[in-house]
Amino acid sequence: MAGDTSLTYGEEYRLATRALRVSRNLVPLKIAIGLLCMSIVVFGVLIQLHPMGPHGVLPRVIHGVLVASSLVVGMCWIVLPWPKRRTAIAFVCWADISLVIGACMLSAPASRLGAISHMGLVGVFAAFLLGWRVLAAHCVFATAAICAITVWNVHLGEATLFGQYVYHAPVISSVVLLPLIIQAVIEGGRRSLTAVSIAAHQDPLTGLLNRRGVQLALNSLLFGQRAPRIVAVVLVDV
Repeated sequence: MAGDTSLTYGEEYRLATRALRVSRNLVPLKIAIGLLCMSIVVFGVLIQLHPMGPHGVLPRVIHGVLVASSLVVGMCWIVLPWPKRRTAIAFVCWADISLVIGACMLSAPASRLGAISHMGLVGVFAAFLLGWRVLAAHCVFATAAICAITVWNVHLGEATLFGQYVYHAPVISSVVLLPLIIQAVIEGGRRSLTAVSIAAHQDPLTGLLNRRGVQLALNSLLFGQRAPRIVAVVLVDV
């Protein structure tokens, strides 16, 4: 319907990807995400040597495998093309599950809850690119993980419920509340920009692209194309 500004989650992801590509920020962002994943290796090695890190052979092996997987995933972000939406969602699932399992391998309540705080970065990624549904699933999973680790620490007799508040509250704020606030701001701005973009690039009666919209579509289509590409434009004046 002409003038309808609602977009599906897949269309929003494609719109965000196209905007990053046209503004030449797609490759820098891809490299930044890859380097961020690879930086987990440094933190992982240091926590292996820390007294609050994993104790015992099995926890160390599991933690080491998760750290090694972050190196592989980081290399994939840098080397491979920008992922499709399903692949990006799989990345969020891998990051969330790996961080929770890695946190459970640590030996102190503070280090377990501290490791969970890294999930805030995953939430920001979901908020910027993947929409409400993925972010909501991330927040529910993160909240459940925080509560489970908190109860587990109490069950093991390593900390009291109130004693963990100094770690618990900042983790909730950075992992759950901050991404939700970012998503709310982004969603409002995205809808406004979408409405402005549609009004500027489409005919309000027919919903067809106008001259400005055709030029933008061609620029987006031909951007980064190394091989020659033939594009035909048909103009019908009724």
